[in-house]
Amino acid sequence: MKAHQLALLFGCLAAVVLCSTANAIKSVNANDKVEDSVVKEDNTAQQQGKIQSGFQLKVKASDISKPDECLESTEIKLHEVGWIVKMCKKTKKENDKPVLEVFLKSVFSDEQSKWSCEAEANFVLKNITDKESTIKKDLKKQFSKDDPKFEFPEFTDWDNFEKYLSTEQVATFDITLIISPPNWTKLEPISTVFDFIVPNVNLYTSPNGTRSNEVVLRGIRWYFKGMKAKKADKDYFAIFLYANQSDMELNYQHQFDAKAIITVLSNNKDVKPPSRTIEHKFHWRSSAWGHIDFIEWNKFTDKANQFVENSGAIFKIDMCVDAPKPLS
Repeated sequence: MKAHQLALLFGCLAAVVLCSTANAIKSVNANDKVEDSVVKEDNTAQQQGKIQSGFQLKVKASDISKPDECLESTEIKLHEVGWIVKMCKKTKKENDKPVLEVFLKSVFSDEQSKWSCEAEANFVLKNITDKESTIKKDLKKQFSKDDPKFEFPEFTDWDNFEKYLSTEQVATFDITLIISPPNWTKLEPISTVFDFIVPNVNLYTSPNGTRSNEVVLRGIRWYFKGMKAKKADKDYFAIFLYANQSDMELNYQHQFDAKAIITVLSNNKDVKPPSRTIEHKFHWRSSAWGHIDFIEWNKFTDKANQFVENSGAIFKIDMCVDAPKPLS
């Protein structure tokens, strides 16, 4: 299979979630002329948190004139998922008649293996000489890493496709994608218990802190930070709970009620381990919460309490996250 790049120009339109200008990719041969496409704003899609992108794609018939020769467009990112349009000339076995195949492919990273994403697409093959004559195809599908593509096995037969070529033997497609926010096809556990180990409590001061390993609850990556901090000229050891900001932004329409009970472990059996609770409604505008005064520094480092041994300390974390709710 011979790989080619399709000439591609696209723009993004969205209401709540906006495509950054850095995502606007233009991959065009020097001799190609690609016109800006105009995409109308879709208020219904915007209200549901969808991103709409319109782009125009030009393909030279000579690049896919041989059977099983395919071209792929430049990958574009919408809702952090990659999208590629692929076109091939195929010969139908039953009658040896060549047809044009068109695919929409999603590209999920390994980290996105548990995601699924609904996409709607509209493909229009334009006739340069007769604007009233067009071929239109629509699709709506749930894409995932396990099921990443949609195929129009016979977008049109090849003889008909050639009627839509310009004098330069170039076909022009107008394509509109509407991508819904991703969701998680496999839900992770909703609670966990683990140890947060601070190797040296003296090394970490606000705003920088030592960071725990990440845990995934309700599809969100969570982690803790511990550090020495000051409040009202008094020293404390502070602990904060963080939700991964990228995960929060992808779920900008939802909030996650999280609760973590944090206990300082002691090597002295006669000392009652102190505990405090972090409880917060996490969302994309508020993805961190905790206690700057979690425990007084003098109490924390008092040798009699044995919270700190060889400069290190261990915190037991008992955490749970409720099912996401619409952000009020």
